[in-house]
Amino acid sequence: MGACDGTQKISTAWREGDTLPEIGFVLPDGAAVADYTIELRVSRPDGTILVKPAVDLGGSAGKFTWATTDLQEGANQRCEIHRVDAAFDELTSPAFLIDVEPRVGT
Repeated sequence: MGACDGTQKISTAWREGDTLPEIGFVLPDGAAVADYTIELRVSRPDGTILVKPAVDLGGSAGKFTWATTDLQEGANQRCEIHRVDAAFDELTSPAFLIDVEPRVGT
């Protein structure tokens, strides 16, 4: 299910404090993760933007990991992936949404 503007929503719901699941990706056309600066940007409910650098898994595969303090409770948090090459050309993914539920036991 997406937002009213057509933004896609990831069906997984994280909880505050979660470190899993991670978000994995594969770059198209065999592009190497090492040749780019790749970041996940999450617009959090408190108005801040969380910036997570990609972890290079070798070749065109990468992932974004979470620290226990990264995820804040809130629905429809807007995320984008930014990829910048050596010439500083930037490509931004279509936005997607994630939900973060309250920590269990709070």
